[in-house]
Amino acid sequence: MTDISARSRRFKIGDIVNLKADIYHRGTPTGVYKVTRLLPAEGQDYHYRIKDSRDGLEHAVFESQLS
Repeated sequence: MTDISARSRRFKIGDIVNLKADIYHRGTPTGVYKVTRLLPAEGQDYHYRIKDSRDGLEHAVFESQLS
């Protein structure tokens, strides 16, 4: 298992990202979002707060869900 602190984040505040659909975010539509906050890592994955440009809602997601 890799130590999360050994690798850097892929995204920074202000980056535009795509959210991939998964079983954990069925109510969160896939699409383009903006990173609004860097959250602490959970387990082996970084965590981010992203904002939907269509409706202004924010969601907390894992880095592995973003591209």
